[in-house]
Amino acid sequence: MTDPRMKPGQDFMDLAVELFRRTPVAADSTSRALEVVPWCLYSTAEYISESTVQLDFFRCLEPHQETNLYIPSMLPEPQSFLVQSMHLRGFLSSEPLALGGFEFWIANKIYAKFPAWVGRMGYPVYPNLFMAPSTHFGAKITWPADIRLTDRWGIPQDRRKIQLAFLGQLARPLQ
Repeated sequence: MTDPRMKPGQDFMDLAVELFRRTPVAADSTSRALEVVPWCLYSTAEYISESTVQLDFFRCLEPHQETNLYIPSMLPEPQSFLVQSMHLRGFLSSEPLALGGFEFWIANKIYAKFPAWVGRMGYPVYPNLFMAPSTHFGAKITWPADIRLTDRWGIPQDRRKIQLAFLGQLARPLQ
């Protein structure tokens, strides 16, 4: 994915540095250094009941979710992230996972849509996807309304969580 702010020949690191340098500086700030580190953005959603037909990820304000984001569905200024692969793990065996569909979007544009079981093996993202600062993003898994995962597969209540992990590079202020 190319960000509309990228110039011809510009790569992720160049754009991240440029966006970081354009961010207003606080009066007490003396450094504008940027570091890019290997990172994992993750979100865990819980299958609540038999009526659950969709799990939304990265909405950290919901009580049944765990994530390492501080703002729901976006990175704070001046952070940015380069998604290099996606991974799903959790309670889903291969059969119910095959019935679900996975979708990932950045700024209301869908960039990945595939059967959820594919994510269980790890889904390399090529070309890598750039998530700019303060840009809304999200992901979800949906199932047909007529499937009852709990009854059919006998999954214990304490093991009904699915974790989505994006592996890649995080650009952030030097710490």
